[in-house]
Amino acid sequence: MLRLLDDYLTIVTDTIVGHGGMVDKLIGDGVFAIFNAPLDLTDHARHSVDAAKAIISATENYRKTPLAAKLALGRTRIGIESGTAIVGDVGGGSKLDYTALGTVVNTASRLESINKEFKTSICIGPVAASSLRRDEIERLGTIKIRGRNAKMEVFTVARPQHRPDQAAQA
Repeated sequence: MLRLLDDYLTIVTDTIVGHGGMVDKLIGDGVFAIFNAPLDLTDHARHSVDAAKAIISATENYRKTPLAAKLALGRTRIGIESGTAIVGDVGGGSKLDYTALGTVVNTASRLESINKEFKTSICIGPVAASSLRRDEIERLGTIKIRGRNAKMEVFTVARPQHRPDQAAQA
């Protein structure tokens, strides 16, 4: 089980870093990542969505390996949102933790869970979605997120559109 988890987390963390993100912390089999901190990252929402798509592709392939299949590795789910957060060292004494705090962090976490409801792998909040092209996203619906008063629209990545001319070129 530890080998499975180590391999899985290596795939996820390497992909995040490769797309300009920073791995904040590992939480069991989950990963908390930040894009646009500690350094500014132009077009950070796009980088996070590109990383998410690459993670889903890589982890779906990993699920087919003998060890992952034997131990029934589950699906990866990702929540993405953009916004203002408090970022820095938090803690006291000799125990400091560089992290991000705020509503946007909680929202991204809730969006990860919402994937179960929509049977999706990537759930994107409205602020992150607003910085992407309309053809890159699909609207999932309007939902109420725990801890927030207002309902919010949520999105996922658009499925590739099949064009009739693609079949002839294949």
